[in-house]
Amino acid sequence: MTNPLILEPQKTADACVIWLHGLGADRYDFLPVAEFMQERLLTTRFVMPQAPTRPVTINGGYAMPSWYDIKAMTRPAPLTKRSWKRRPSKWLP
Repeated sequence: MTNPLILEPQKTADACVIWLHGLGADRYDFLPVAEFMQERLLTTRFVMPQAPTRPVTINGGYAMPSWYDIKAMTRPAPLTKRSWKRRPSKWLP
């Protein structure tokens, strides 16, 4: 995994913002915004990780920085009590 971009504050850190970039972008995209915000947030550390490059189904399998695969642009089915009772075994070890 690529090392994250970390902006250390001018003073001892007492807060941290973890800023995730969007699909196809990289950890440097929000650097100017983080630098601007840090001018006023003197005790805040900014961490900007880099998503791995992977094929993205919705983009024809083209490999790009992505936190997860996007298979379609449809909404998932609503979660009901009945479906919730069936799903945890799939989610939990």
